[in-house]
Amino acid sequence: MQVTRIPIQLNRASNTPLIQFGFPAPLGMLHSLEQLSIEVDNNTLNSSAKTTAQWHDGSIKSVHITFHCSAENIDYFDVVIKQYKPDKLKDTDSLLVNASGNSIVLKSHSFEFTYELHSTDFTFQCLKNKSQKKGTINLIDDSSLFLKPKFTSYATIKHHSQGCKTMSTVELIINGSFHNANAQVSCLFQVNFTFYDASDHMSIKYTLHNPKAAKHYNGHWDLGDQNSFFFKSLNLKLDTQENDPNISYWLENGQDKPKQSTGLTTISQNASGGINWNSPAHIDHSGKIPLETNGYTLCIDNKVVSSGSRATPIISIASNTFITQKNFWQNFPASISTKNNEVLFSLFPEKNNFCHELQAGESKTYEIWLAFGADKSNVNWVHKVNSTAMDKDWLNKSFFGQLFNTQDLKKDWKNLIQNGIEGDNNFFEKRETLDEFGWRNFGDLYADHETASYQGAETFVSHYNNQYDPIYGFLKQYIVSGNAKWFELADDLAKHVIDIDIYHTTEDKDEYNGGLFWHTDHYLQAYTSSHRSYSKHQPSDAYQDHAGGGGPGGQHCYTTGLMMHYLLTAHEPSKDAVLTLTHWISNVYEGSGTCLELLLALKNRQMAGFKNHFSGQYPLDRGTANYVVALLDSYELTNNIEYLTRAEQVLLFSFHPNEDINNRNLQDVENTWFYTVFLQAVCRYLGIKERLHQLDDPFYYCRDSLLNFARWMTIFEVPYLTNPDILEYPNDTWTGQDLRKVHIFAAAYYYSAQNNPVYLDKALYFENDILNRLNSSSTKTYTRIMALVLQNYGALDFYKNKINISCFKCPRFVWPRAHYEGKPVLLAFLTVMLKRISKFSLMNEVNWLKKRLKK
Repeated sequence: MQVTRIPIQLNRASNTPLIQFGFPAPLGMLHSLEQLSIEVDNNTLNSSAKTTAQWHDGSIKSVHITFHCSAENIDYFDVVIKQYKPDKLKDTDSLLVNASGNSIVLKSHSFEFTYELHSTDFTFQCLKNKSQKKGTINLIDDSSLFLKPKFTSYATIKHHSQGCKTMSTVELIINGSFHNANAQVSCLFQVNFTFYDASDHMSIKYTLHNPKAAKHYNGHWDLGDQNSFFFKSLNLKLDTQENDPNISYWLENGQDKPKQSTGLTTISQNASGGINWNSPAHIDHSGKIPLETNGYTLCIDNKVVSSGSRATPIISIASNTFITQKNFWQNFPASISTKNNEVLFSLFPEKNNFCHELQAGESKTYEIWLAFGADKSNVNWVHKVNSTAMDKDWLNKSFFGQLFNTQDLKKDWKNLIQNGIEGDNNFFEKRETLDEFGWRNFGDLYADHETASYQGAETFVSHYNNQYDPIYGFLKQYIVSGNAKWFELADDLAKHVIDIDIYHTTEDKDEYNGGLFWHTDHYLQAYTSSHRSYSKHQPSDAYQDHAGGGGPGGQHCYTTGLMMHYLLTAHEPSKDAVLTLTHWISNVYEGSGTCLELLLALKNRQMAGFKNHFSGQYPLDRGTANYVVALLDSYELTNNIEYLTRAEQVLLFSFHPNEDINNRNLQDVENTWFYTVFLQAVCRYLGIKERLHQLDDPFYYCRDSLLNFARWMTIFEVPYLTNPDILEYPNDTWTGQDLRKVHIFAAAYYYSAQNNPVYLDKALYFENDILNRLNSSSTKTYTRIMALVLQNYGALDFYKNKINISCFKCPRFVWPRAHYEGKPVLLAFLTVMLKRISKFSLMNEVNWLKKRLKK
């Protein structure tokens, strides 16, 4: 039997007993999880795996692996793939699931878990050490009333066992809603219990979600909106069920000496503990900063006995159970209390005369871990980041190698990119500058480039909201380097974007529902807009074409990083976010299907940035590019060919191989620069079609269109800052944008019939110019510039190193007329209107109108 061994370097932050990582597999290599095993020195370890994506032939594209390793000082392991195709995936797990009308019971050889559906009570028993815990989750609204939970659905997900030794990883997901005294839904909740059988670990992820739509009058999204949910506290209580619980605690992730809990012991993180702890980034809806003391306090029987800057508590119960909350201090305010045999996690702690605000369409997720054993190291690893690094040739054959260059960085690029995690203005230091901490802020990036012309004394608050997809840039660099700091940045940002930056509602306009909020409006303080771009306190006419209000828009939609985050972590909300954003941006361009909407589309048909619904033509801009990329990312995650077909149709209705590019007026840089973003999306589409061996007419239509633009670019494109007078703000953001031209020229070199060297020379010229400019720039560490570099570097090496498995045809110089040309407006209008009338719904028309009139 043929066996393939892939050595994986493990950079272990501590003696982590539970190792988790994403593993990519080349096309056709892995057909079943039973082919996989994890070995250290030829010894097979307990492990489980979950398929996260598949190739078009049904083989596994990516898998998330969890294994238990109790040995210390392990710095490598092998992923072993046996080359055979099992007829059926065997499930050797002994998990039993029993659901009755009032409870769900899960039982395996090491644990038994019961969840009471209509009370949010649960009981967990570790059968090995006979310890039992009982928990409950309570939400108290702004009237100090306990809100009643209502169960709506549940699901269990079993990670199948693999290899010679097995462990079980099981998820129980509970969905429900809280109702007020009038039986109205106040908010939704989801509880995700995950059990790691062989390692005796359990995690609890709790998400609170306000599903309502914001009012956002005049396009402003300030805190204090009429549909925000205000509440006093959210608590998770664990009853140890012990006669002599013997509760002790550590304040600093087990690095300090344990202390015995006596009386009512409370550890409270009041603010970040940083030097800028009272930053205006923390203002509430009244414009005030509701923080009174910095750092954490330790109270015994309500008296402060000690304090410090940043707490990372671990609680020990009866010396055999350890509990901790991930990112405790980072998500302040937070507190943990112990008394007698109870442990109370106050995820949103109660405070006198204060209510927490969950904005309409906003959610927040918390994560608590329990470990059963005699050593605190079974749980302190939760607060550290492990990393893995694998063979470059293997990476290059995998999906990641088809997306970007997986080889080590060249020196000049490395010097530039390392500024993201090293030096005085790295991304971690920027968190401290703005104090980008607290439950709503943590994970986001400080948009420090917006401070370039700021002269004020107060901290300038501007949030970045994932523009140009730094999640992707961070993960790309993590995969190439194996440095855990890049993964930490990506993981924190991805979870922030999912909870805070995406508008989680179905009750607003279709072009807003599920959308991604823009970064804070350019050159302006965030004020009470928080992470939602536009505030009523911001001045109008701040810059050229200043909108001064609005909502989520297709020009700001980034999905590739979230896709990669799911492939590396199996974090289901990341996959859901990709599909949600794809659905949203589809609505932005295709509309909701109402007749009234079509009348508005008739008026807007010539406006930049809008699809012409009558000719079918899409704008040649970054919004259309984001639309195409979102469809392609959804295809990669689901293997649903419909997404690829839709992306293809968008491209066919956007440009033409024989068009006269001079008519595009691309030398009006301020208004057309983003055509390069669109062409990058074309390159991504061509790569997928090439992989599928679909070198058909749509492939060559797009390839020839790309080459048509590339020929024009060789004549007319120069580095943006060569002509600074044509730019409103000539700065090195434009140099970062020049990287897109490198990508297009490199792709043109690859896809041209005989690898035309003119394109390669142009790519080299632009890349050298960019490196020279940025490495000598005083602004090179600005967030937007770093995001552009991380997103776009490496394209030249990617295409130079790519093996050309196809013999591309020479360009066709005569193509049929474009699909979007030659249709009389009146005839096109009647045709489209008749289609909509055939699906007419009075309710949909009224709803469409209501959602616009009331704003």
